This record gives sequence, C-alpha cells and structure tokens, in this order.
Amino acid sequence: MNSWSDSGSPNAGIIYFRLESVDIALRIARLESLLDGHGNDLRRFFIVTESEVRIRDA
Repeated sequence: MNSWSDSGSPNAGIIYFRLESVDIALRIARLESLLDGHGNDLRRFFIVTESEVRIRDA
C-alpha cells in the first residue's frame, strides 16, 4: 500500500490536470507520481502537466 493512502487525514487540496492527452494510463501515472511525491501534503493547489507538477499554496 502507498504511503499517501495510509495518512488517515482528510485533505482539502486541488489537483488540476493540464494534460493534452486523454490517455487514461498517462493520467493515472501522473496522479500516482503526484501522490507518491506529495501524498502527505495534499492541502495545496497542484497543477499537473505531462512534464511537471507545479505546487501553489491553496
């Protein structure tokens, strides 16, 4: 199980996908990458593109 799913705390952040591709496998991969890297800090505004994840305070 991933560490982000074990946190047990509610989250109030926003994840905005700016992906030109509608390929679901790419979207899932980018979401997993975001959660693996920032899963313990989801109270922010995330902008996910095909090449990066930008983070802003919510």
